[in-house]
Amino acid sequence: MILIITLSEDIHALEVKSAAQQLGYPNIHIVECDRIALKAPLRLRLGQNPDRRPTGYFTTSDGLKIQVAEVGAIWMRRPRADQLCLTTNDPTEVEYINNECRAGITSLLSSRCFKGKWVSHPDSTLRACDKILQLQVAQECGFRIPKTLVSQSKAEVIEFHEACGGQIIAKPLLGVADPFLLTRRLENPRSLADEAYLACPTIYQEFIPGTKHVRLNCFGTTQVAALIDSENLDWRPDLNVPMSLWAIPPSVQDGVQKVLQALGLAMGIIDLKLTPEGEVVWFEVNPQGQFLFLEPLIKAGLSVRFARFLIDCAEESSH
Repeated sequence: MILIITLSEDIHALEVKSAAQQLGYPNIHIVECDRIALKAPLRLRLGQNPDRRPTGYFTTSDGLKIQVAEVGAIWMRRPRADQLCLTTNDPTEVEYINNECRAGITSLLSSRCFKGKWVSHPDSTLRACDKILQLQVAQECGFRIPKTLVSQSKAEVIEFHEACGGQIIAKPLLGVADPFLLTRRLENPRSLADEAYLACPTIYQEFIPGTKHVRLNCFGTTQVAALIDSENLDWRPDLNVPMSLWAIPPSVQDGVQKVLQALGLAMGIIDLKLTPEGEVVWFEVNPQGQFLFLEPLIKAGLSVRFARFLIDCAEESSH
């Protein structure tokens, strides 16, 4: 059995569930983590069984009570969210309910009821979201990474800008859900006030030239990559550009597996770039990145491939 922990109406979850069912695997269910309040969808019992084992269940989006101990794989797609159904507008009460619902999910999943496969383990996912750790691990696994500075000092950024020949970019360490923050060129760091730098640490990196961007999707040992030909520094806002399947070199495949293994990830969505000379440069990995948008663009059957990966995880844990 497979559980997907995510938001309500998550297209990725719905498409993967449908793909799994088309593959003949009906035991795949969605738990909507933003509809815990007022729904009574989870329960955990401790110290009430003769064998002292904890027991617990989730109620799925279609109303089934699923014992966590019977689940073979859990896809931690989007496990944290504010609740949609509330009967109060009081800020303190809203914060309390949101925190308790998140904690309820976390407690049930960490109670040792679950013995199956994580995609990916929550601790590994949280750790792997550190972009600086990702870069260090990628470099240790043989990838070229951009020269990088994390700083709040205007003087240090100016010095870095000059060392990189006046070609650097800026991007957030973590960012926010909304608005969508793009990677941007920093043309003249002297023009910004000191306060702009002091406000918070920011990632500054050397600009990597070229128009060939790679979005590599790794599901266990399955890797599928799209080559995106875009003049934009950050290709994400404009998908109306040439895209095609990219034949992943064996050295890149091996390196990706090493990075994900070092980070403890079962899956990852990786951003790379090819220099004009064809060298592969590592940018970052999103432990739960978006991949469904590529489905109609490169026609690689990603939802089916991912569903097959989840099924294999569930079946492996049952043996």
